[in-house]
Amino acid sequence: EINGTIPGTDTPLPISPCPADLVLDLEVLMRNHGRDGRLVAVREYSFLQNPRLPAELRTPITLPRPPSSLDEASLRPLRAQLAARPAAPLLFGEMPPDLYEKLPPSERQQTERTLLVWAAFWCCTKRQNPKVRGAVWYDIFWDQPGHVDRHGRVWNESWRVILGP
Repeated sequence: EINGTIPGTDTPLPISPCPADLVLDLEVLMRNHGRDGRLVAVREYSFLQNPRLPAELRTPITLPRPPSSLDEASLRPLRAQLAARPAAPLLFGEMPPDLYEKLPPSERQQTERTLLVWAAFWCCTKRQNPKVRGAVWYDIFWDQPGHVDRHGRVWNESWRVILGP
């Protein structure tokens, strides 16, 4: 039975906030995005509220929504605001259903290849087959019909638990 805990532990569920290493493969992220022994691509969930963060970085640039596309004309107003505060976080009042779709096709494919290996797996359950790992791999694109997961499986249906790969 898969219940999201390691057998023999007394972990209360849900785990909140969920540690990044339960969802993301931090070793892969460190290998691909680490610098000087630090992981630069991922931050703690609350880093913008950290009192050690300079005040100018805690105050976001607030916009009603992201640019409608990534062309120069759409990005010009955002770039003007960022020129004055280049390290400021952006806070959007609403997000479109799929901002990822706004990327050019080649960039979208490269981003998808990168993100596919970021996801980790959650263990453990009894192996029903000794050749199949007793773990479930997270799938970042679980809600994208027709996507191919990191194991080459095409998902044309709703996501479901599959042990393995």
